[in-house]
Amino acid sequence: MVDMDVRAEYFNAREALTMTCEKPGTEQYDELLVEVICGTILVLQDNYSKQERLWEITDFTREFCRCLDLLSDNYSQMDTVEEAIYRMNDFIPDRPRLKVSFCECVLRLYDRVPYFKSKGAEDLKGWNRQLDFLRRNIERADRGDLDSIEQKGRFLKSDPVEWTARWEEVIDDAEREAYAYLEDTPRGMGFCYSYWSALGAVLSEKYGIEWRSPSVMNRGVMFD
Repeated sequence: MVDMDVRAEYFNAREALTMTCEKPGTEQYDELLVEVICGTILVLQDNYSKQERLWEITDFTREFCRCLDLLSDNYSQMDTVEEAIYRMNDFIPDRPRLKVSFCECVLRLYDRVPYFKSKGAEDLKGWNRQLDFLRRNIERADRGDLDSIEQKGRFLKSDPVEWTARWEEVIDDAEREAYAYLEDTPRGMGFCYSYWSALGAVLSEKYGIEWRSPSVMNRGVMFD
């Protein structure tokens, strides 16, 4: 199966990085780091396409950032790293504090790596705008002012509870439990409604979080 191959390749890359005798800062060590970076993207892409293991995003994001921080300033294939960064950014939809740490990691690259320094002010402004948006909403959530939280997009709304620290503390476990409940439910059109129902039940009954799903927040919108 393709997903097992992708996952196996990722863990092989991690093992090679752990066991290598190459020294940090060399092109050979950077190549091993980038294999892990690209491996995280492939596994996450497979998870989302198969609608499985979404809770793994937290551990994969932390691994991704750890590898970015270890990359030398003059690695020769930074365009590959840049593409991976933008793809990873799309995989972190509802973990705002995790996304803050990811944006901060990216900004560290812009601060030290010539390739990213040369990208221009607009690229840097884009990352800083995203980080400012995240921090504003997290601050509002932390003081309990959920009504003033800004929505992430112009068209679809999400429940402001997703910005709370409590949500982020439990969402990985809650997703794992919801998927376990739906283990024998076929994926495909309409699966998201079953998933949201199961996730909402877990959040309410086990963690005391009343969550409104995308279908509740966006009446009249059809999801697949």
